[in-house]
Amino acid sequence: MFEVELKAHVANRADVIKKLNSFARFDRIIIKDDIYFKLERLGKERVTARIRTEEHRATEDFFNFTEQKIIEKKTFLNYKKKERRTESDGSTIEVNDEYETEISDAECVKELLLASGFENHFCKHKDSFGWYAECQGEFFSSAHLELCAVPPLGDFLEIEILSPRQDEEALREINSTLKSFVVKSGLELRDIEEKYYSELLECAQIEKGN
Repeated sequence: MFEVELKAHVANRADVIKKLNSFARFDRIIIKDDIYFKLERLGKERVTARIRTEEHRATEDFFNFTEQKIIEKKTFLNYKKKERRTESDGSTIEVNDEYETEISDAECVKELLLASGFENHFCKHKDSFGWYAECQGEFFSSAHLELCAVPPLGDFLEIEILSPRQDEEALREINSTLKSFVVKSGLELRDIEEKYYSELLECAQIEKGN
């Protein structure tokens, strides 16, 4: 399965939550802490890996959840083949071929990556609220929407559809559906952010240094 997604800036999270609750089923609250690693290869594409720790929280309070009980805590090793594709209308979507496995010892995997030549690239924190929404597609029937707080970048709405296909016809249909959810969530198409979080965090770091 291929992961096709986009994200959009959110200025008013309360308004977006109200919209999401009107058409989607609330899923869960997850706190995500990511450590990204990179391996530069001469003449080849960079390889990136991610260690993610997830904490599932026990409340549907969208504004006061950080002190609530942790239901479950898991750690994953993730590797993605990431690609940005430009559609005929000039818009961009992210298509990922993703591999992920749960791990029991993050420190062990971290040391292995570093010993193998990977470098510690950057860290990212997300406070994520998830919903599932039904949608009518030829080969997909639902989308996952996450309202994420990503310091110091602000709030984003991430929308993801899993697809067995990544051909032009399939991506055109998925892109149209993703955009419809942006609008349905009370946002505008101009709010869509095409850069990866890594690029945004790098820019934020540069601006902070200046």
